Amino acid sequence: MPTCKDCTFYTPVNETTGNCSNLGSEVLADKDAGMCPRRTFQPRT
Repeated sequence: MPTCKDCTFYTPVNETTGNCSNLGSEVLADKDAGMCPRRTFQPRT
């Protein structure tokens, strides 16, 4: 299953967290992409 760190909108801050430009907040790198509050996961290309 993909995680937040696999998303186009994810920018890493450190090994465990990053910023989601789509949500405008910090997220966990290994959070299941299926749990995205806005359901806007887009895989990196």
